[in-house]
Amino acid sequence: MGVAANIIVILVTVPQLRFAIWGCLSSQPICIECGYHHVVHDYFESSGISRDTLWASPSEVVEMYGEPNFIEVEVVDSETVRDIYHYDGFGIIFDFRNSDTEPAEDCTAQGFILLSPDIKLRWDVHVGSTREEIIHAYRKCPSINYPEANGDKMGDWVYDTGKPVVWINILYFTYDENDRVTSIRYFLIG
Repeated sequence: MGVAANIIVILVTVPQLRFAIWGCLSSQPICIECGYHHVVHDYFESSGISRDTLWASPSEVVEMYGEPNFIEVEVVDSETVRDIYHYDGFGIIFDFRNSDTEPAEDCTAQGFILLSPDIKLRWDVHVGSTREEIIHAYRKCPSINYPEANGDKMGDWVYDTGKPVVWINILYFTYDENDRVTSIRYFLIG
């Protein structure tokens, strides 16, 4: 009985061993770097949005999800816009295009925006989370960087520079006046 208790204590206190066990037994991804459930590198899987969405063309996204409820054209600057195809509770974000052109088939999906509290990146990272919960959720992973410039507050966004891939995952959090998340944008740059 004492051996079993020692093994349990070791598994609970050593993150990488916890990752090995949870990786075999759990359906929710875990960060191999720190062993916590912040779902590093696989924001698509955790949100339930298909990984096939990434770098898909507008017609491929329509094939996957149907016609969007509406298409938001976000003006980035005087010459550049970004299209967001909105569905129930989320949107698919396409890369930049020239403001003078119609949405082009060569645009590709670069990420998503979560708008519904029912879609979660993990139990404590979702629309409705507090800024403190966001900071707490990502505080222990060595691959997460917080902003340090441009007047941004801690928790406005995080870089996930995970080692298994050369891409950079960026999460942007929008808050209301009570510091509760109203939307989460995810971009993959690479």
